Amino acid sequence: MTTIAQAVSLIRLSPFPFIFINDITSPRLTTSSLISDLDSQQNIHTVRIDGVVCFTARLFFDTVINGLTRWEPSWEDDCANWSPGDQQTSKRYNDSFDAFLHGLKDVHDHLSKESQQPAKMVVVIENPERLKEGMPEVLVPLTRLGELSKLDISVVFVSAQRWEDIKPPLGAAVDPYFVDVAIPSKEAIMKQISSSFTDHLWQLPSSSSSPNPYHPVFQPLHAQYLSFVYDICHTFTDNPFEIGYIAAARWPGFVKPILDGYNQRQEEAGPDEEVELEMPSTEFIMRLTRHFKPSLNVALEQLFSRHTNAADWAAVNEPGESVLDQILGLPPSSPTKSQPNTDDEGMDEDDLPQIQSSPTRPRSERIRNIQSQSQFQTDYALPLFSFNTNNASTTSSVALANALPRMTRFVLVAAFLASMNPAKSDLRMFGRGLDGKKRKRRVMRTKKQTKPTTGPVKIPQRYLGPSPFPLDRLIAILGALIEENDVPDSEDMPEEFKIPGEYTDMEIRRVGVYASITQLTNLRLLVRTSPPDRLDGPPMYKTGPGVASSYDDVSAIAKGLGITLGDLIWEREN
Repeated sequence: MTTIAQAVSLIRLSPFPFIFINDITSPRLTTSSLISDLDSQQNIHTVRIDGVVCFTARLFFDTVINGLTRWEPSWEDDCANWSPGDQQTSKRYNDSFDAFLHGLKDVHDHLSKESQQPAKMVVVIENPERLKEGMPEVLVPLTRLGELSKLDISVVFVSAQRWEDIKPPLGAAVDPYFVDVAIPSKEAIMKQISSSFTDHLWQLPSSSSSPNPYHPVFQPLHAQYLSFVYDICHTFTDNPFEIGYIAAARWPGFVKPILDGYNQRQEEAGPDEEVELEMPSTEFIMRLTRHFKPSLNVALEQLFSRHTNAADWAAVNEPGESVLDQILGLPPSSPTKSQPNTDDEGMDEDDLPQIQSSPTRPRSERIRNIQSQSQFQTDYALPLFSFNTNNASTTSSVALANALPRMTRFVLVAAFLASMNPAKSDLRMFGRGLDGKKRKRRVMRTKKQTKPTTGPVKIPQRYLGPSPFPLDRLIAILGALIEENDVPDSEDMPEEFKIPGEYTDMEIRRVGVYASITQLTNLRLLVRTSPPDRLDGPPMYKTGPGVASSYDDVSAIAKGLGITLGDLIWEREN
C-alpha cells in the first residue's frame, strides 16, 4: 500500500483532525493524487486550497466554503458566495474565524441533508508555509479545526518543507500525523510522465500521408526518449511535471529527422508505391540521441528556470533542413543545406570553437539571422546566460545586448573590469590629467631574471575568477567609461555643462544607474557578496556566472558600445 493510500484509509476510517504530508519532490502531484482518491470515496467532501493563491483570510474562508459546496460565484448572482438555501440573504462567513466556524456548520448540515447521512469534510492545503508568512493568526486554529468546530473535518497539509520549519512557536499547534512520501524511482516517474503527457496524444488523428510527431508508431521510441531525458534531468529535479515539460519542448525536434527521412522516401517513391512510417534502426536512434544531447542540456537550463516557455524555445531551436544529413554523416545535398543554421543542433561540434574563439571576427550568417528576428523572440526566446560550453559565445552576447538597455550594458562592462582588474590599477587605466585628457598607460618593461625566483607563482586574476568590489568603485569605473565613450560632442553638449566631466558626473548619479545594478543582480549577472543588513561600508558585488564572467561575451558586448575591452584589462602578472 502506498503512502497516499494509507492517508486515504486513515481519513476514511479514523476521524484524525490534522495530517501533515511531506513530499520534497512533487507536492502538487501528491495533492492531486490525494484529492482524486478522496473524491472516489463515498460521503467524503474535499476542497483544495493553495497557500499561494489564498493570501488573505477572507479569500481563504470564502474558498473553503465555496469549494466544499461546489459553489461557483457568477456575475448573474452578483458574485455572491454560498449561503444556505433557506436564507433570503447571503450570510457573511469571512468576517472572522468565528464566522468561518459558523459557515462550516451550515455547510455540514447542507451536505448531510443532501446525502442523508453525516458528511465528512476534508480540507487539503497545498503550500501551507505561505500561510505562516501571510496569515500566521490562522495557522494555529486550522490545526485545531475539528476541535473548534466540533465537526467531522480533517485538515491535511501537503508541503515540500518539514513541519519543524512551519509550526508556530510555543507549542500552540497540535502535533500532526506525519506521512513522508519517499523519492519516486525512475520507473514511477516514467510511468507518471507517460500517463499524464502521452496517452491522449497518441489518439490524435493522423494519416500515413502526413504523419506528425505523435504518430502511434513513435510510442516505443518515446519511452526510450523519456528515459534519455530523465538521465539528464534527474540530477537537478525529480518532479515529473518538470521533466515532462522539458521532454515536450524537445520531442517535435527530436523526431523531425525521422519525418524528414520519411518525406524524402515518399518523394523518391513512385505514384503507385506506398511508403509506410517505420521505427528507425537502433544505430540511427543512438546517433539521434547523441546529436540532440547538447540541446537537452540547453533546454534544462532555459526551461527549468523558466527563462522562456516551451513553445517559444521549441520554435527557436527547431532543427534545420540538413540535420538528417549531419546525423547520417553525409555531405549537404543542396546549396541551401550548406548554409549555417539558426539552431545549435544544426552545427557540427568542430564549428563551435571557431565561433567562440575570437570576439572580433566578422559576424556569421547565424548571428545575422538572430538579429533579424522580432523583438519578442529576442527578449524571451533567446538565452541570457551561456552556461553550456557547446553554445556559441556570440549568440548569448548578442541576445544579451538586445535585451538589456544601453546604460545597463555599460554597468555590466564596468563590473567585469572591476572584478578582473586589481584596485591599484584603476588610476593608471582610467586616470586623467589636469587638462582632462586621458593618459595612455606606460608599458612596464622589466629585465629578465637570470636566477629562478622562489615562492609561490602569482596567478593572473582572469584565471582565478571574479573578485568582489565595492559599489563606489563600480560607479567610478562606469563614469570613466561613459566619459570616454558616451559623452555628447561639444556641439551637442548642453550649455550648462562647462566643466569637463560634469555631464558624466550627473549621468552616473541618476536613479536609473542604481536600477540597472538591481536589474543585473536579479538576473544573476551581478552577485551581491555583502549581507543586505550591513551598514558599515559600501555594498560589495562581483560578476555572476555565465556571460558576466566570460571575456569573450563581455568583449562582444563592449564592442557594440564602442569599447575595446582588451585595452582596459590589466595584464601585468608580476
